[in-house]
Amino acid sequence: MQRVGPNWRTSSYTGTENCVEVADNTTTRVMVRDTKDRSRGLLAVEPKNWAAFVEFVKKRWDCKTFGVTPDHGRCIDDQ
Repeated sequence: MQRVGPNWRTSSYTGTENCVEVADNTTTRVMVRDTKDRSRGLLAVEPKNWAAFVEFVKKRWDCKTFGVTPDHGRCIDDQ
């Protein structure tokens, strides 16, 4: 069995150099690293935890930007 290395990518929404790279081409972990300083290491998380994080960010971004959640519900201020 041939070992597969990380397939690093950045978000298509990235408009600046202040971003992270993600490698999610394995079933056992998702890896995240700093684009500007790749030598600092990486963070590895379980795919289910990464998916939960991404969903949370999507909901917060939609809420703060458009005033609604992705399912068209109202935003609730958490303060």
